[in-house]
Amino acid sequence: MKKIKSLSALLFLVTICFYTNQITAQSASARQFSISNVGSGQLASIEFERFVNFFSSAAEFAFTPAFDVNDGFKVDTAVSESDRSTRDFQKWQFISLGNNVYQIINVRSSKAIDFNTASTPPTQQLVNRNDRGQQFRALRINSNIYRFQNVLTGRFLAANNTELTLQANQSNNTAQQWRINNVSPSVVGDPTEVTESFIVAPLPANNVTTLFLNINRAIPNGSYRVLERSFIPTNVNGRFNIKRGENSLEIDVSAVPVGFHRVDILDGNGRRVRSTNLVIAR
Repeated sequence: MKKIKSLSALLFLVTICFYTNQITAQSASARQFSISNVGSGQLASIEFERFVNFFSSAAEFAFTPAFDVNDGFKVDTAVSESDRSTRDFQKWQFISLGNNVYQIINVRSSKAIDFNTASTPPTQQLVNRNDRGQQFRALRINSNIYRFQNVLTGRFLAANNTELTLQANQSNNTAQQWRINNVSPSVVGDPTEVTESFIVAPLPANNVTTLFLNINRAIPNGSYRVLERSFIPTNVNGRFNIKRGENSLEIDVSAVPVGFHRVDILDGNGRRVRSTNLVIAR
């Protein structure tokens, strides 16, 4: 009886060790993750361009990702000062192929990281479970930090400045180490690009004006607020559900005094997402 109990305990420990070496024990393909490089702290991403959003009253950035077949990748966090949420093109899914081997799929483009050789940059390719250039063996270091060994080349996924590349095995090199974190899910494989903007019209306004917001993500239970002279709270505020794409909302600003003010868009947690100027003239 003691031998049976000892054997059962041993099997339990082996099972626990096996699953803790997985990226996630169940439903890996359904969940979404950010992948940040331990060395640089930057997020793995499909290629994107960053440009200043001049529709905002602050120095905010907007982003244009590249998501076609043969487009590339980079290691660079896309974030604006007022919107620090993870963008959909910097979210990933892991498709398990068994034996701790995974494909790494971008949520926005729904394409896989694919290497042809150890010396060429990776490209976005349609998911093909038989393509060894898309297969990565996940080696757990501790907690949620992993190294990814490309099955085709035997080399390890690494960050070289902002480039995503492969390097020879260096187990202590933090450029080859990646932190995996759960993120809120986004729509998978939606390549439609929205040019983000936030304006108020008419401007100057009198007693009524309209907020026009174009945004790349939905914000349930979002809200707006008007700040007198950009820092004094007013009673002009309200909630509305923000959908991905074009939004417009007419607001009453008759209680706002003449002058230069600011309108903020907030997410459901009260964080500022976008801002623009409001001018009242009567």
